[in-house]
Amino acid sequence: MKTMKLLAVCMLALFAAGCTREEEPAPEVPAAGTVIFVNEVTDTDVWILAGTEENRKTTVWGTPAVRGMKVNTETEAQLCEPAENGLYLIRMISAGKIYFSADDVALEDGWTMRFRVGEYYNDNPVSWVLEVTDTEGNPVETYEVFGAAL
Repeated sequence: MKTMKLLAVCMLALFAAGCTREEEPAPEVPAAGTVIFVNEVTDTDVWILAGTEENRKTTVWGTPAVRGMKVNTETEAQLCEPAENGLYLIRMISAGKIYFSADDVALEDGWTMRFRVGEYYNDNPVSWVLEVTDTEGNPVETYEVFGAAL
């Protein structure tokens, strides 16, 4: 019985200490700026990830940088800190369950990414590209985008 009372007092003390303790906020991921994302292909979610080996090997990407983006629209997307080499991975999953990806994409604050069809065959898209331009609209690079049904 004495053990039960002692246990109850300890539990009460721990509970009281927990109630008065302030929760520490979750650490924020440092932002490296924003980019404009222009979508000319399909309704999609977009992830912009640091181009690390760890991110290349995972299929768990966290919260999208852009969620539910409609075709033929543009929006601002937050950049995380890039990989050590300054590059990013772009991952997209369309509403129609098509997976798109581009690797080793150079991005900086204020730049624009345009996701568009590269080539058509019999009126069907057969390739996609991601065009990156700087803040002045000058072309930086065009990246091939891999696409496949999930």
